[in-house]
Amino acid sequence: MNKSFLASVVEVFATYPEANAVYLCEDGSVFLEERINLAQNYSRENRFGAPQLVTREDAEAMDKATGKVQEVVDDIKARKDAEAAAADQAAKAVAEQEAKDIAAAAADGVIVKKDGDAWLAHRNDFINLQESPAGYGDSIAKAVENLKAREASLEEAAANQTAQDAARQAEKDNKPNNGKRR
Repeated sequence: MNKSFLASVVEVFATYPEANAVYLCEDGSVFLEERINLAQNYSRENRFGAPQLVTREDAEAMDKATGKVQEVVDDIKARKDAEAAAADQAAKAVAEQEAKDIAAAAADGVIVKKDGDAWLAHRNDFINLQESPAGYGDSIAKAVENLKAREASLEEAAANQTAQDAARQAEKDNKPNNGKRR
């Protein structure tokens, strides 16, 4: 078994500590022992010989001279630890920013809350989505922006309606009554 194939086998054992054996194909592809059917089909489709069964003990014995087993295990553990730390840090930063955005929205009289995977922004007098203006967004800022745009749209519609009503009333008031009594 060449060194790169052995490294692949060792990496699989490091990733799956409960695995006791794997199947190795001629191109270096590694399959868990319980996936023998996949290993056999893969070898057949690629016109390889039968996949080779490699036990953890065999791999460790072959690799003992170079110390690769522990090196790969340590490398995978360090990588997973770094990824977990980065994910925790990113989640913390997102939570802190969301708290700041919620506080800023509240200072502007806007209530913001999570609704499924989106943010919902509304005012204190919110009744429901049919009766009250609201804004949705994939971020707090976008939800607040959409709420303010909806409010502006409703205010503009109300102003237009008032102007139309006033124009109708003025037209009605200025119409001659053509001899009809009022």
